Amino acid sequence: MLNKSYISLIISLWLIMPAIGIAQDFKSDLEITDTSDIFWEQLYFPDTAKIYCIDVNENGDIFVGTGGVNVTGGVYRSTDNAQTWDFVHNLGSAGILSIDISPQGDIFAGSNNGWEDHLIKSSDNGNTWQELLLPEYTVNENIIKILAVSTDTIYVSTINNNAMLLRTYDGGVTWDSLVGGNSHISEYISDILINDEGTIYLAYSGFVQDFGGVYFSDDNGSTWQFSGFYNYMITSLAENSNGDIFAGCWGGVTWDEWPGLYVLRDGETIWDTLIAGPQIDDIIINGDNHIYFSSSWPDGIVRSLDDGNTFELINDGIPNSPMGDMTIDTEGFIYLTAYYSAPFLAKSVSTTVDIEEIYTNNDLTLINYYPNPVSNTLTIQVFSNDIILTKIRLLTLNGIEVLSINTDESNNVFQIDVSHLKPGIYLAEINNNKIAQYYKFIKH
Repeated sequence: MLNKSYISLIISLWLIMPAIGIAQDFKSDLEITDTSDIFWEQLYFPDTAKIYCIDVNENGDIFVGTGGVNVTGGVYRSTDNAQTWDFVHNLGSAGILSIDISPQGDIFAGSNNGWEDHLIKSSDNGNTWQELLLPEYTVNENIIKILAVSTDTIYVSTINNNAMLLRTYDGGVTWDSLVGGNSHISEYISDILINDEGTIYLAYSGFVQDFGGVYFSDDNGSTWQFSGFYNYMITSLAENSNGDIFAGCWGGVTWDEWPGLYVLRDGETIWDTLIAGPQIDDIIINGDNHIYFSSSWPDGIVRSLDDGNTFELINDGIPNSPMGDMTIDTEGFIYLTAYYSAPFLAKSVSTTVDIEEIYTNNDLTLINYYPNPVSNTLTIQVFSNDIILTKIRLLTLNGIEVLSINTDESNNVFQIDVSHLKPGIYLAEINNNKIAQYYKFIKH
C-alpha cells in the first residue's frame, strides 16, 4: 500500500538534481522581501502530532488532519484561534491525508488506511463522526483528496494500484467511479477543481514517463480530455475570479520538465508559464486575485499581487523551511502548514484582502459605508447631490447575489440588514446614475 511517506520519497529522489540546475534561473525572477512588518504568526499546535492537511470553517474553527510514523493520527479542532486544541477523532496508526468542509459546514476527512474509518464525516462541528462506506474495490486505497461540493455531492481521489476518482450525489450512500484503471502504480490525482461552468479539472502527479498532467471533463465526468503536462508532477489547482486556471508543479520526470506555476487563461487552450523553478505544493488565490503558493524550494511562501507578472517571497515570521498545505478563511486570513508531517502551523497576521471603506473622487468624499466589519446593519451614506442611487446589491466574492434593493432616490442614507448573512467577505455593488461601484466589507 502506498502512503504519503512513500510518495514524498519518490518525489524527492526525482527532483534533487533538477532543482540544483534551475536554482539560478528562478532567483533572477524572484524578489526577496525585506520589510519591518511581520507577515506570519506561528500558532500553537501540540508537538506530539504531525500535520498533513488543514481547513477552516465559516466560524473560524480550525480542523487539522494528522498522522506520521510512530504518531497517532486523526483530527484536531480549535475553536479559539489555536490557543487550545481538542483531539476530536482518533485513527490510531492511520493518518488523515485530506480534509474538506462543505458550504453547509459538514466536515469530511480521508485516511491512508482502508480497513477502518476510511472516509469520515461530521455534521456537528467535529463532536461526533460517522464512516461513509466506499465501494469494496477501494478498501485498501489511500484517500489523497476530497472536494465537498455540498453535503451530498462529494468527490474523492484515491490511490493504491492506480489513480481513481469517485463521486457521490447522495452523501456517500452510492458512488460512481469516474476515473480509474489506466494509471501507473505511482500516479495519483492530487487535486480536484470545478469551475463556475461545471468543468472538472484534475491534477495528476506521476513519477514515470508519460504520466502526470492536467485533465478536464466538460460533460460532468463522462469523458476526459488531456489539457497538458505529460511527465509533470502537478500538485495543485486554483481559479481566480476571471476564470483563469492555475496549476502548481512540484517537478518533472525528466530534465525537460520544470517545476513552477502555470496558467490557462479563460477561453485559451495553451498553458502559459508564470514562473519556472519553485517546487509548489499548494496554491491559494484570495478575493483580490492575489496568488499565494507554498514552496519546497525556495523554502517558504511566494506571492504575486499583479496576476503573476512579478513574485516575491514573504517569509517574515516563519522559519526557513519547506511549506505545504494552506487554506484561507472567509475574512481572507491564510493558514499555513509545513510541507510534510510536522507540528507546524502559522497564520497571516492580517487579512490578505484590501478592505475599502471610502470611495473618493477629486479629493472629495462622496460615499461612505460603515461599520466595517459589520454584524447587523450596514449603513451607506451619500454626500453628493450628483450621485443618485438606483440599486444596491450585496454579492459574494464569487459574484453570487445575496441581496438586491431598489433604492428610494430621494434618500441619501440607506440602512441594510445583513444579520442573516453568513460570516465572510462580501461586495456591496452600489449603482448610481453614472456607474456601478464596488466596496468590500466583512460580515462578522
